[in-house]
Amino acid sequence: MAVTVRDGAAGVVGVLLGAVVLVGCSPVPARREGPSDLATPGMRWEGGEPSGPLESDPWVQAVRASELNRALAVNAHDFSDPDLWSTTTPALIEGTETLVAGRAKEEPDDHLVVLAPLAFDPIRVDADPSGERATVVVCEFAGTWVSAQDMSVDGAVEWKLYAYEVVKGQDGRLRSGLGEIPQDLVDEGERTRSFACMPSQRSIGWFDPVPVVEPFQPEDVVKGGPSGASSQSPAG
Repeated sequence: MAVTVRDGAAGVVGVLLGAVVLVGCSPVPARREGPSDLATPGMRWEGGEPSGPLESDPWVQAVRASELNRALAVNAHDFSDPDLWSTTTPALIEGTETLVAGRAKEEPDDHLVVLAPLAFDPIRVDADPSGERATVVVCEFAGTWVSAQDMSVDGAVEWKLYAYEVVKGQDGRLRSGLGEIPQDLVDEGERTRSFACMPSQRSIGWFDPVPVVEPFQPEDVVKGGPSGASSQSPAG
């Protein structure tokens, strides 16, 4: 796995994030379930750990687990980790894998680096009466996915409405994927606008130490599947 970390991360983060202030004396280990092939860095929480009334909801917890695993997979360009496949839908995994490989092909020296899992404030959970799926609506900050050549976070990036579709698999696990914002939150006249929102808590869990991802080729991206099998992406 080509994920390395840089010593003295607090100083590096201060340079990268400008006015962003990281709180806490020491990084908090990111929470994951089960064995994993990917190293999990600690986190420093800006704005405190998420503590809203929906944080204990299992559907919300499923989204957080998925976004952590997806962030680690992007930085490792390795999508074979069992934790990723047990928390994230195949469609979202494959879409992310395509994004990473495509970026490496088009801009090999300016690949993606994830400084923190996508931060979000859960707004509501619309669970299906069957208990088999739910739509989790969030106010989300996507500015933690940056380019390797400019490892800076744009403080002007808006928090926006977003929705995840979480489904229960035959194995009983909840997997997070792309969803649609419920119609009652979408005004027809607003469809071309930004869907900007105001989170009640701006919690961002920055990886600590800061991830350093060396340049790689598209064929270095490791694919995976529900069975745990892995393979390299084809060249070209």
